[in-house]
Amino acid sequence: MIYEYALDLRVARRKSGLSQADCAHLLGVDPSRLSKLEAGKSTPSIYELSLLCLVFNTPASTVHDRILVSMAMTLGERLASMPTCPANWLNQYNRSSTLNTLAQKLETLSQSEL
Repeated sequence: MIYEYALDLRVARRKSGLSQADCAHLLGVDPSRLSKLEAGKSTPSIYELSLLCLVFNTPASTVHDRILVSMAMTLGERLASMPTCPANWLNQYNRSSTLNTLAQKLETLSQSEL
C-alpha cells in the first residue's frame, strides 16, 4: 500500500507542477521528508495525509477507503494467527464477539475489492 501511495503522491505532485520543495513547504516539512514519502520509505501521518488531500484536491474518503482495503489483508493474517484465549479469561464472550465482528468487516472489505 505504501508504495502505491508513494507513486500516487509523486504523480499528483508532478501533474500539479509543484516541486518537492514547494510541496514540502505547503506541508510544513523538510524536503527530505517529502522525498521519503514519495520513495515509499516513510508513511504519511494523518495530518500530512489530510494536507496532501487538500493540496491535490483529493477526497479524503477515497484515500481512507484505499488505506482500509489495503490494510485488511494484513489484519486478516493477524486475525488468523490470534493466540488462544486462556480458559479463565473473564471477557471470553466479548473477545469472541469482537473478533467475529472484525472477521465479518474484513470479509466485507475483501468482497468490495473484487
